[in-house]
Amino acid sequence: MNYLVYLSYIFKHKWFVFIKCCQLGIPWLGIIHDWSKLRPSEMIPNVRWFLEGKGGYDSYITATLHHNHRNKHHSLYWTMGAVVVEMPVKYRKEMLADWIGAVLAKGNNLEIWWLENSNKITLGPETRKWLEENIGHFYKR
Repeated sequence: MNYLVYLSYIFKHKWFVFIKCCQLGIPWLGIIHDWSKLRPSEMIPNVRWFLEGKGGYDSYITATLHHNHRNKHHSLYWTMGAVVVEMPVKYRKEMLADWIGAVLAKGNNLEIWWLENSNKITLGPETRKWLEENIGHFYKR
């Protein structure tokens, strides 16, 4: 049953991301967004950790690292130690769509989330500036 709850959330999130990606002019990225979350190497640890309260933290962290390094819309994909590469605009757009999709699926507010979390996210200066200029513009509740 927990796998159905997980899949329901993933597809709800993907729907919101797809709609936003279409609005941002990157529909293909909206279609393929987060497909890796359906791989057993990501799905099983996520379901066990978040929904069942079981599974090892190490398995969950490994799954999260795999996800971040498989998907170019994550800032960690573009970071290696102290080196941060600017994200191409299409992946900035997908990252923004991802955040919007997550807050809509969970019923949160992106602008509040950004204020609380922006200092924890490693981004190149151009990427950060682009996000700050576009979050309010593209996020409309």
